Amino acid sequence: MYCPQCKSEYREGFTTCAECQIPLIEGLPPDEEEIEEEDSGVKILLETTHPTSLDPLIIQLEERGIPYIVQSGTALSMLEGRMVAPLPEDWRAVVLVPSENFATAQSIMAEIKTEPTEENEPG
Repeated sequence: MYCPQCKSEYREGFTTCAECQIPLIEGLPPDEEEIEEEDSGVKILLETTHPTSLDPLIIQLEERGIPYIVQSGTALSMLEGRMVAPLPEDWRAVVLVPSENFATAQSIMAEIKTEPTEENEPG
């Protein structure tokens, strides 16, 4: 039994929502049912259309021993500096890390974004 307003679930035998004071229904309509996302064990750390953003991130993940997956047809050859063909206009890459390493990987990304580059270092 569910409350159609606050979506609270009740055991069999209850007929009214304790908070909303409205009658419970047998089940939520399919478009309103909350679907719990299962943790697949990996989380998306970065989605990018800029291949140059991959290099510093991958280097830091490697140095710190954080496993990762890069999903892209050409990303690995670009990291080695050997682009075989020009990038298609809709090129993108996704970097995934294990869920247990996600917070650490996010902090690495934050460090990379705040590190000064040669171009913006004070002269």
